[in-house]
Amino acid sequence: VFVHFYAPWAIWCKRLMPTWEAFAKEAAMTIRYDDYDTRKLVVAQVNCVELSELCRSLKIAAFPTLRWYQNGGADHIDYRGHRTVGSFLSFAGVKLAN
Repeated sequence: VFVHFYAPWAIWCKRLMPTWEAFAKEAAMTIRYDDYDTRKLVVAQVNCVELSELCRSLKIAAFPTLRWYQNGGADHIDYRGHRTVGSFLSFAGVKLAN
């Protein structure tokens, strides 16, 4: 699961939103790795103003925060790459392949 934690008032969140929405549309399609393995990418976003307790419990300290969760949420990493649809798709593809 690739999650965008945001605050609606934050300028960088406002600027990222169209890119994140375009990425989510692309990610809604099945990412195919080979003839035998297909997996779905789940893309989510969390409004940290409305869900402030959740964001605090997850130690979200800056906006936007892009975080990859796997293994049922037990493992996570913060995404620090380029903020483009292609970069998000590449990152997610690598993570799903592992």
